[in-house]
Amino acid sequence: MRETIRVRTAAPLARDLARVRKLEALAVRVSSLLSMEGRTGRRVTALLASLRPPELAAVFRLLPPSQRVKLVRALDPGRAAEIIEGLPRGLRREVLEGLPLKEAAEILRRLSSDDSADVLLELDPKRAEAILNTLSPEERERARRLISYPDDTAGGRMATEFVTATEDMTVEEAIEHLRKEAPFAESVYYLYVVDKEGRLVGVLSLRELILAPGGAKLGEIMRRDVVAVRVDQDQEEVAKVVAENDLLAVPVVDQGGRLVGIVTADDVMDILTEEAFEDLAKFAGAEVGLAPLWSAVLRRVPWLLICMVGELLTGRVIKGFEGVLRRVMALSFFMPVIMATGGNAGTQSLATTVRRVALGELSYVRAFKVVLRELGAAVILGAFMGMLLGVAGWVWLGSTKVALVAGAAICGAVVVGALQGTVVPIVLTRMGLDPALASGPFVTTLSDITSIFIYFLLAHAIVGRM
Repeated sequence: MRETIRVRTAAPLARDLARVRKLEALAVRVSSLLSMEGRTGRRVTALLASLRPPELAAVFRLLPPSQRVKLVRALDPGRAAEIIEGLPRGLRREVLEGLPLKEAAEILRRLSSDDSADVLLELDPKRAEAILNTLSPEERERARRLISYPDDTAGGRMATEFVTATEDMTVEEAIEHLRKEAPFAESVYYLYVVDKEGRLVGVLSLRELILAPGGAKLGEIMRRDVVAVRVDQDQEEVAKVVAENDLLAVPVVDQGGRLVGIVTADDVMDILTEEAFEDLAKFAGAEVGLAPLWSAVLRRVPWLLICMVGELLTGRVIKGFEGVLRRVMALSFFMPVIMATGGNAGTQSLATTVRRVALGELSYVRAFKVVLRELGAAVILGAFMGMLLGVAGWVWLGSTKVALVAGAAICGAVVVGALQGTVVPIVLTRMGLDPALASGPFVTTLSDITSIFIYFLLAHAIVGRM
């Protein structure tokens, strides 16, 4: 049985390794072709024809930097756009700023509207303006409108390629209309029904449309209770709407209820990934992404100062119990483990609570239940850790009182640390602040102060006169 488990586990790893080696070998062949003089575009295109967009982007990244722009120029604009879509921001900017203006504009035309807006925002403003000036007035107006929305809103995430119909269309007419318009849409999961002013009044899934009688009017069969988001709605709220309603795409409307775009499920995946990385960076008191040097320094300094001040306070607490520590030097042996365990307990509760906040699971009643649950878990864990450390201390030092102090202190540190990790993000949420601000450094430092205070308070009470 164990043999079988090992084989099943190793098989995906072996396939991934084989795939990586295949792409590396392909990159070597592409590099060789690009190094040759003359027209090599057709040979490169033929070599890469069977690759999916993520594999194409992977081959691009494996090439030497000097050949990356050559590869983009060797491919047709459609395939080049597939590479651009799969690249991180820094590389996208590098490529598009290395291309002639007309070629960069042609690739931009092949991108979906939301991706093209993202790319324009990443470029140098002068370069972006020059590319915009090569577009048609209609394309330029659409691009300018999209880049005017904040990046973290539904407007900044939406695509403007979608298919609409009117209420008086029959099902047969709508299907024919869909066939004509679908090639130009971002994705076709739903048919949106609008009135003469472009206001969203109904929606039909493709399944509902196909199964409906051919002569039925859309106004008779459409769903009127459309789930939609506002153009200025925060991207995290958009992701929640899509997840809660099991949607493949959500329509975006302006203040007048007019349909202006859609946010698709793949965009939601990007949002969730970015939000997760952002929260992780906040937990660590660091910046999100590859920020400029001084920006990174300024972002990290406040948290380091908080940690430093906090640990100085911890030192002040220790100094306040200097007499106890001098009389029983063995107490110093347990300080690191008590502080570390309390900090870890706080971080665990913090991660759990912030996740619940992100999922919108913390109403007033649920918040109280979460606190009780974390408190219960902390008491059990604290008692367990306290028994372990107490026994270890007694075996190590042979002192019942010191072992009792260490065991009781680590129990208290776990309980208090867990409460801090739970209550702090809940309080920040109630204050309208981002709970991720209750980052690891903050909660850990707060836990250090309280843990060491509990430890020496118990020590003073139990072994202070030894």
